[in-house]
Amino acid sequence: MNKKDTILVIGACALDRLLHVPSYPNEDDKILCNATYEYGGGNASNTASGIGRLLNRKNKQQSKDDDTSREGNLKVQLLTKVADDNIMLQLCQELKEYSVDLSSELFVKGPRGSKSPIATVIVSNNAPPSRTCFFDKGTCGVLETSDVDKVDFTKLFEHVRHIHSDTRHTDAAAQLVKEARRRNISVSIDVERDRLSQSFDELLTLANLMFINEDSMKSLMKKSISTCHRD
Repeated sequence: MNKKDTILVIGACALDRLLHVPSYPNEDDKILCNATYEYGGGNASNTASGIGRLLNRKNKQQSKDDDTSREGNLKVQLLTKVADDNIMLQLCQELKEYSVDLSSELFVKGPRGSKSPIATVIVSNNAPPSRTCFFDKGTCGVLETSDVDKVDFTKLFEHVRHIHSDTRHTDAAAQLVKEARRRNISVSIDVERDRLSQSFDELLTLANLMFINEDSMKSLMKKSISTCHRD
């Protein structure tokens, strides 16, 4: 079997619980939801799922075009820490359906009985539309540098073409990204907000490509200017 070139994605895996309401409730209100949905979430998991769906479509097309092709030539692999609960089983099933590879040594299960992170999102479509998030980080923890230290880098980075970090699991991500750049592997990061750590700053420096919103960009530019003035 031919080995597939791999895109590594490292970061958060969680459950998103969406509550659609007629309007955002006032304090002590009790209101009916128009609808409730549960989906896999977490920036890294969302990114891996999107890539997996695109690659699955591309690989199927390649197979149609070439009768000798038994599989596509790209895959996406998720590196994260998950809980030991039924939600984790639901998340893994969904990721597999989106063709995300969960076979890495850095797809790590947290302590026995640990709970999955859950983001509860209240969505109101009435003017003005709003989206309010409440995040329970769970008890499974995050990937640590101690997890990364156990891994054979030669095996991990074999056939890897690109690595993406959502800047969660920040210390572990920085360690992996340093090794990726040493191996001339391209790096992209998703900057949701400043993680206020040396590892986060290292990710900014090492990335070839950065995805960032306007508010975070302004904040980082202000921080950079302030640092320059102190120097």
